[in-house]
Amino acid sequence: MYPSPYGMPAAPPPPPPPLPGPRPETVNIATWIQFGVAGLVVVQAVFQIISLSRTEYYSDSAFSAAVMGSVISTLISVALIISVALMTRSGVNGWRVAGTVCASLAVLGGLTSMTSLTVLPSWALGVGSHEGDFIIINMVLTGLHAAAAIATIMLWWSSASSRWFDGWSAVRRFAKAYNIPVPPIS
Repeated sequence: MYPSPYGMPAAPPPPPPPLPGPRPETVNIATWIQFGVAGLVVVQAVFQIISLSRTEYYSDSAFSAAVMGSVISTLISVALIISVALMTRSGVNGWRVAGTVCASLAVLGGLTSMTSLTVLPSWALGVGSHEGDFIIINMVLTGLHAAAAIATIMLWWSSASSRWFDGWSAVRRFAKAYNIPVPPIS
């Protein structure tokens, strides 16, 4: 019982919401897809750096800057993807929303990238040369990234996942309101 400022005993706190149960398989699959996407981002960066190294149009300083930019953006992307994967696996709904926004942007960026490459003339793609091969590989990897992002969004927002995230949101709100620890997720 909590003391009341009006001299009367306060009502006891309401019973806690029920725990949502075990993590649905859809959330587990989405997590593994995200780990795969993090690896895919690294592979794509390696192919990008190899492609840049075979291009004759870069000076040494421009090549170094391009490689450094690629490495930094890859590290940030991988850190974000893994953070979202781990936090959504923990049932944090806000991270599911943030991950949905990021995955949607990845799909839009991938589609934009793929369509801009397909309208280039064959000489610009370097068809018949190594650059053309790397562009085709990059398009395939970009397509896989976009497909994985779409699959992850669909898995996160399936009915089983949504019920589980909603349940953990209620548990976290109750725990915050009454200053008690959140129970561990099974």
